[in-house]
Formats: sequence, structure tokens, C-alpha cells
Amino acid sequence: MIDFLHANHIIVCKDSDLALSLLLEQLSNDFHKVFDLDEFKLDDVKSLVKSVHLTSTKHRFFIIKTHKINSTAQNALLKMLEEDLSHTTIIFIAPSKSIFLPTMRSRLPIQYQKSPKQGLNTDFDFTNLSLESVFHYLAKNRFIDKQKAFDLLVLSFYFYIQHLYPKFKSYADLQIFSSSFKALHLNTSAFNIISNILYLLLERSQVK
Repeated sequence: MIDFLHANHIIVCKDSDLALSLLLEQLSNDFHKVFDLDEFKLDDVKSLVKSVHLTSTKHRFFIIKTHKINSTAQNALLKMLEEDLSHTTIIFIAPSKSIFLPTMRSRLPIQYQKSPKQGLNTDFDFTNLSLESVFHYLAKNRFIDKQKAFDLLVLSFYFYIQHLYPKFKSYADLQIFSSSFKALHLNTSAFNIISNILYLLLERSQVK
């Protein structure tokens, strides 16, 4: 079984912003550098190589999120990946494996990620986020069970990544979500958790 967190690999996800956020949550305590570019070009490869070759005794993660990499850049990447990159993991995030050359796909294992919305249900309308809608939802769900709270929490996280993270790029907000997921598995009140999350979404959405 592949240790995807420590092996060089490709993550394929239609929602690449979400995939990046989930990965950064996993790497919150590790050194990581992100190249978030619509097109990853040869000059970007040179910048990556320079960073990779800096001496380090700690493990480092370099993340390339992109929608396009030309063949010249990919051939340069292949040369770098053939080196003995100690204490280093290279992770690519893309919406499709087709942007990679066959040689890249054969060199790197691929991890496919699906949207977390599949199989989840909630009666909260995120398209009508307001103080009134949050208040009424919480009033109706004072005794919400953990499964329903979990579904709402996942969909809230998805909404945040889709609509608010690109604006705020707040690591503190991601930590709040991470702590909420952990708290939900303990004896913390599910109602208190979703209350905090919904008011967080409301507060962020009202910032101009």
C-alpha cells in the first residue's frame, strides 16, 4: 500500500482548491511550500528545484496545484524526480490526469479524490446564508444528532473552501474546522459545534 503522504504523487480532484485545503490541514505541523498556479511553467520548475536543493534535516512538502503543465516543464520535473530527494515529498494537484505526460503518470502514483458532497444530506440552504436562516435552523435542530451534524460540518467545510477560502486563505479558519471535526467525535455538544461553524460562515460571508 502506498503511503501517499510521504511518497511523491499526483492528486486528481475536480475541486482542486478543496483538495489543496484538505492536504494543508494534514500538513499543518510540517514544512510545506505551495505553488498555486494556473499554468506551471519551466521558470516555476527552476524555482521549485532551487527550493528542493536547499539543505534540510526536516521533511519538506512541495505542493504544485495547477491546471496546465507544458511538456518542457514536465520533462524538467522528471529529471528532478529521478534524483535522490532526501527529506522531500513532491505532490501535484490537478483536475485531471490528462494534463500529465504518460511518462509522468507512470513515474508517479495517482490518488483520486471525490467531492465530499456525495452521499451527504442537510436541510440547511447555504445559498441563503443569513442571520435569520442560521437562527431558524438552529432553533429547529437544538437536539441535532452527531451524524446529521457531521454531514452539515462537511458541507459547511465544502462551502467555505468553495466560496470563502479563496478570499480569506485563513489557516486559523481551517484549524477551526479541524478542531470541530475532532470535537464531534468526543462528547462535545453537536449543537454547539454546528452553531460555531454556521456563525463563522455567516461572519465571513458578510465581509466585503
